[in-house]
Amino acid sequence: MQEYVDPGKVQEIVRLGFVRMTRFCKVRAMLFKSYVSHYYYENYGIEGSEPINLVFNTIRSFVPNLVMQHPVTHVSTRFVQQRQSAELLGLALDEDAKVTGMKQELRAWVTNAMFGWGMMKVGVAAKGDLVQIDNILIDPGQVYATNVPLWDWGFDPACTDINKAKLLFHRTTLPRQWLLDTEGYNHDLVKKLPRTRTDIQNDTARMTISDEAKEAVSHMQDEVDIVECYIPEIEALVTMCDPTQGTQPNYLKLGEFNGPKEGPYVPLSFTPPVEGNPFPVAPVSIWYDLARETNAVFCKILEQIRQQKDVGLYNPAQVDTVDQIEEARTGDWVPTMDPKGVNIVSVGGQNQRNEAALGQLQTWYNYLSGNPDQISGKVAPGGQGGGTTATATQVAQSNASIQVEDMRDILYDQTAEVQRRKAWYFWTDPLINMPLTKRVSGGEYVQLYLTPEQRQGDFLSYTFRIKQRSMSRLDPMTRSKRIETFCTNIMPGAFETAIRAIQIGQQFNVVSYLTKIASEWDILDEVDELFVDPNHQQKMAVYMAMGAKDTGQAGTAKGQAANSANPMANGVMTNQQEANAMPQQIAAISQSVNQGAM
Repeated sequence: MQEYVDPGKVQEIVRLGFVRMTRFCKVRAMLFKSYVSHYYYENYGIEGSEPINLVFNTIRSFVPNLVMQHPVTHVSTRFVQQRQSAELLGLALDEDAKVTGMKQELRAWVTNAMFGWGMMKVGVAAKGDLVQIDNILIDPGQVYATNVPLWDWGFDPACTDINKAKLLFHRTTLPRQWLLDTEGYNHDLVKKLPRTRTDIQNDTARMTISDEAKEAVSHMQDEVDIVECYIPEIEALVTMCDPTQGTQPNYLKLGEFNGPKEGPYVPLSFTPPVEGNPFPVAPVSIWYDLARETNAVFCKILEQIRQQKDVGLYNPAQVDTVDQIEEARTGDWVPTMDPKGVNIVSVGGQNQRNEAALGQLQTWYNYLSGNPDQISGKVAPGGQGGGTTATATQVAQSNASIQVEDMRDILYDQTAEVQRRKAWYFWTDPLINMPLTKRVSGGEYVQLYLTPEQRQGDFLSYTFRIKQRSMSRLDPMTRSKRIETFCTNIMPGAFETAIRAIQIGQQFNVVSYLTKIASEWDILDEVDELFVDPNHQQKMAVYMAMGAKDTGQAGTAKGQAANSANPMANGVMTNQQEANAMPQQIAAISQSVNQGAM
């Protein structure tokens, strides 16, 4: 194993890894400039050079559709005796997500992934250590999940699959004194570390941070750059100097990685993989050229509009008449012997063909970017006021629904990986004592605690998933409409089904049925108190024993049976109707999500 921990070899691999990331990060910074526009980073902008920022509008449409709330984590296990531990672990993850503000990290994670990669680091600050992650101080023993800037992150330079990388590392800047005050580091090497670079290498950060400002801050605290490197093969964590500034004969710190075997980093990308390359395709790079061309055409139309002017032409013999026209007020009459001798002529103006070309460019941009107009609740191409055919509109709507749902599935899967890594630290914490609350039947709450004594079984026997659409938000009007539909349609049908089932000797769990529907509709908390009743089966048995017997005459049950069951029940949609309903649901949810955003 000597080759895995040899300081010279590892430092050279890390240096080459940073070099490999350079081009990807520079292209990413160029794409970010199209997102923020030139008014973000330039002292003087050219007015009208970017009249429509399509990239920003697209990102702003996707992010709230994917993340608007903290995730709800479901923890399950194959072993019945471990279900209580799984439930407590899920409640602990949900509580931690709210306390640490995980929603904001997830929104930044999604935004970064739109430009190629989002990289989340999950870890815990060990007792007695001082940890700073991107200028955020982490309390000792606190589990954290934070985004890592790609410019400061890397992997082994020969990697073809990120899941098989031999090294994963992350560069951070810390005050030298913090390292000297912390046990475990080689203090002699810490004293020899060069001061952090005063020139900004990160092109994205350079947009707002000057070299002079960084130099002033680094000199004030005597900051140094260090690299934390994870070696999966031997599950080791080494801390070294930044090899891009020089090498040292030994590590600053070498120890065993105290974390899940998958490592501390969770990548997020929304595009299919590229064979033989770990780098994903940045979605923004697919739209970038078309967005620039659309801006160019739009600028041309604006310039033509500015050049348009109205001028008067007149016969020199009509000079007196022209003077009278200039002095006339609205409604005045001006006598003239030759009305045709004075004319108003419009010069310049936009070309209608350019306007049609702009509309076509915007339509193609919607196709390529997953139709942000549709998912943001705006009129889709071909909708009201558009000239696109109904078939093209359907293609755009289907593209929007499929792409958003695929991105949501990818995000939820990777978020579950983040939560699983955080759960590992909860599971292995020997002193954990986290107070939790759980809602039970009837809307009441009970007090629970996650302690080491309540953990059962092996951590690997637990599976983690994010509740579908738990990070989306329902508009209050949409939620109230669902509650009304649930009470006036679903519940009566469920009760009628239960009565018929009991009449033929088959029990029907109404509570479980209604709970599942309310959970899928995301209204369980609102309607929980309406139908949750632990004694429901006993009450139904008493009702059937004491109720009126069937006399053979037409009654409620027979009358409804003759009229095809519950008259308030919804009909079952066909496959085609479900396919048509999906784009409409995406638009309805998007409109509710973005309400008030403009």
